Amino acid sequence: MKVVLARNAGFCMGVRRAVETTLDMVRGADGPIATYGPLIHNPQVLDILGERGVTVLDRVPEGNAPATVIIRAHGIPPGEKEAIVASGAGVKDATCPRVQKVQAIIRRHLGDGATAAVIIGDRNHAEVDGLMGHAGDCGVVVSNEEDVAGLDLAAPYIIVSQTTQDQPTFDRLSTMILERFPGGRVFSTICDSTHKRQSAVLDLCDQVEAMVVVGGRTSANTKRLGEIVAGRDIPVFVVESERELDPGELRSFRRVGVTAGASTPSWIIERVIRCLELIPGAGENIFIATVKLGIAGTVSLSLYAAMGAGLMTLALDHIRGIPPLAAHFFIAFAYIFSIYNLNRLMSRPRPQYIDPLRYFSLIVAGRCCGPFPLPVLPSPCSWPGKITARGR
Repeated sequence: MKVVLARNAGFCMGVRRAVETTLDMVRGADGPIATYGPLIHNPQVLDILGERGVTVLDRVPEGNAPATVIIRAHGIPPGEKEAIVASGAGVKDATCPRVQKVQAIIRRHLGDGATAAVIIGDRNHAEVDGLMGHAGDCGVVVSNEEDVAGLDLAAPYIIVSQTTQDQPTFDRLSTMILERFPGGRVFSTICDSTHKRQSAVLDLCDQVEAMVVVGGRTSANTKRLGEIVAGRDIPVFVVESERELDPGELRSFRRVGVTAGASTPSWIIERVIRCLELIPGAGENIFIATVKLGIAGTVSLSLYAAMGAGLMTLALDHIRGIPPLAAHFFIAFAYIFSIYNLNRLMSRPRPQYIDPLRYFSLIVAGRCCGPFPLPVLPSPCSWPGKITARGR
């Protein structure tokens, strides 16, 4: 099938900064490293950090504090940060600069006499919890129309947004608040990356028959992308990785779009795209689809290069007046094939980091070349798992 990637998808600046900060700390670590809460909302990235010894704290350490505690990208209440410092741990703040800007707006205006800070966002989300910590008793969270009905505000007050909120919801709720309680000041603090992702996915909805949204289940911005697509009345599939794709469901579409939340790494997006491309679309000839798969597998194994080397050897035999020998062809073929693939096999690549078809091809090559202990990856068109969301 035809797959179209949204022009803005995957890691945003704040997430990339948090991950790179943590990896830099790991490389120069003099002791245990932990993040205060999950660094970002993506389980695959958290698994990678866990493999490198980074643990996750769910409360302020009271004893045996890690050498370094990294503040998550969503930020935390200032009181909790002070408690971490008091525990004796070193603190590295990886809070997204966009989130820090919202925190600064709240502190400044409450300090200048604002009576309240209204935060439009998801109640109990990590970022909103941190913002509420900066607002103290003057903070109030609004997630929907019912929350607006329960407000009791006096001017002057301010309205800010969770950085991953969608613009239409923020505009609608802030307008309702101002109509009920005149005298407030609105700060549109939705991140530019969020704007771009939401705009890109709306544009893409007009070009495709269905949309796949890739991201962690706890990611608010991933969920919001799914809701935006569902609002355009086209099928939407929200998945964490390619293993949750259901070829049986997706075969009914010819053209599918792909977008991803701000915490989704590029290698997961690429694997989802490749797996979708290998699924025959509606009306696609199975023979043609099989030929495409064969060609793709040939390219992944560099068989075309090995065959080219073998044929060139036969051509050189002919030029030199030597009868072409099959042994010459196979020697050249085996040499080029091994050069391209042996190093990959011996490095024991992990399936989650590379193209699924290439990994599957390497397994085939490994079985042909020797007993390389590679974990088995399921066939690219038969992953188990269900669609985690559709049309919502």
